[in-house]
Amino acid sequence: MKGILLDSETGDILIDGNSHRMLIGDIAVQNAKLIIEANKGEFKEKPLKGVGISLYTEENTPERLVREIRREFFEEGLRISSLKIGDIGIELDVDYK
Repeated sequence: MKGILLDSETGDILIDGNSHRMLIGDIAVQNAKLIIEANKGEFKEKPLKGVGISLYTEENTPERLVREIRREFFEEGLRISSLKIGDIGIELDVDYK
């Protein structure tokens, strides 16, 4: 799915330096990251959307986190090709159905 790209560090809209237009591209991974980081209630139009990764930081086992990610991605229409949770973070490969 194509959409407006955001800077992965700041969350600002990416702007082309030459044309001064917003950059458009594949937003599947970007949206997945936003869903994982957001707590429920942070999306005004969909208040029940969001995994809230910060709530899972003290858990030793990632099974509950994986279940929540899979549920949220299914509802969003994201297909998970791979999902790995390790000590350094989450690696995922997703795209829209």
